[in-house]
Amino acid sequence: MAIALPERYSSRPPFTEGQVKTTMKELGYAKAYEEVALLLFCDEAVYEKLGLDGQLKQRWEGYRERAFSSAGGEGSRGGDGGGGGD
Repeated sequence: MAIALPERYSSRPPFTEGQVKTTMKELGYAKAYEEVALLLFCDEAVYEKLGLDGQLKQRWEGYRERAFSSAGGEGSRGGDGGGGGD
């Protein structure tokens, strides 16, 4: 997701709820991971609006920055983890 989102939407986080959900679906991610993906790739207003678990947020704090800094290498596909191909 850290690779796919910027490639698809030509931007960096935060992404919209719709962008994250669409990318998850197209890459074949299970809906069970939706809350984590929204926490990682959307802004705080989205997860507050959705009432996502604060403990889940704390658990994943800082992951976004690490994922996007390690995924920034040219030609790198690491960190995406999606089930689909290009």
